[in-house]
Amino acid sequence: MRRWIAGLIMLAMAACVFVPSVRFTEDRDTVRLARTLYALGKAESYETKLALGTVAMNRVENPWFPGSLGGVLSDQQQFPAGSRYDDESLRAAHALIAGRRGLPESALYYQAIDATNEWGEENRIDSVGGYNFYSQDGNL
Repeated sequence: MRRWIAGLIMLAMAACVFVPSVRFTEDRDTVRLARTLYALGKAESYETKLALGTVAMNRVENPWFPGSLGGVLSDQQQFPAGSRYDDESLRAAHALIAGRRGLPESALYYQAIDATNEWGEENRIDSVGGYNFYSQDGNL
């Protein structure tokens, strides 16, 4: 009986080592960021998703915005709260949380290029995919 129990324990431990889904789970912020990136840029390139996520990550570091990713993503009318994500959005979310950025740290705002009330060129610092990215004061 003890050998049987020991065998089951060893099998469970082996499953944790060799089956990634058993040992690796996504935290809430990573999934929420991946959902946001998918909602904003499901038809966009990986670089566009990185740029969009950079805005959120830059806001976390900026004293004018909430100091957590969850707080930034839940700010009213700033980022959509999607319900789905794909592998590319999750990969971009992991890269962003690990420190990769697609824009300078001054990029705090984004707007779709085809928006009806365009913000103009004054504070625009870059365009990536279907989005323009802006800073507070136009400086990089």
